[in-house]
Amino acid sequence: MNFIQLVGKITEQPVKINSKTTSSHSDMKLAVHSNFREFNGHYRIDEFTIKLWKGVSDQICESYEPDRLVAVKGRVEIKNSAYVIIAESIEILFC
Repeated sequence: MNFIQLVGKITEQPVKINSKTTSSHSDMKLAVHSNFREFNGHYRIDEFTIKLWKGVSDQICESYEPDRLVAVKGRVEIKNSAYVIIAESIEILFC
């Protein structure tokens, strides 16, 4: 089963990308706090790039702005030896 779920804040406004070879999509940056403290006592923040396709892309580009806390449900794919997170659904957690 290929399943990933992340909760974090959007760090920059996603912008729709129109391509001649693929459907329209957008990339969203998501900052996720680590569950554990590092040696200096601070929590690490990891930034993930989330690929948004079709309906999810339209929804996010039109209504979500940076610093919005969201939950992302999706899957992981390997493209050109790199991991890519594909969003299947996104929900706002707090307004």
